[in-house]
Amino acid sequence: MTSKPRKHATGKTLARSRAYASAATALRITAAEFQAWQAELDLSNGEAAAVLFISPNTVTAARQNGGTAELGLKCRAVLAGIGAADAWADVRRLGRVHKAMRE
Repeated sequence: MTSKPRKHATGKTLARSRAYASAATALRITAAEFQAWQAELDLSNGEAAAVLFISPNTVTAARQNGGTAELGLKCRAVLAGIGAADAWADVRRLGRVHKAMRE
């Protein structure tokens, strides 16, 4: 029995909603914000890369074009004093303290 060539389904992808696209855009970090963050912490490109666990080329790109929402969250976490080596219990405790201070 010979096999017939399979017909490939014409896969149509669903378009993302506009709300998703605008939320992702709103959370991105701009080049000016990234540069201000780096200057506030007095970090070189190499030090910023090490702190954020990204490559130095990504730091250079963020300084010129801004970065993703994930990069913005990482920058905010570092500014808040949360490090990658911190235990989850410590991070949760810091979150509760922050919430209490805002109320």
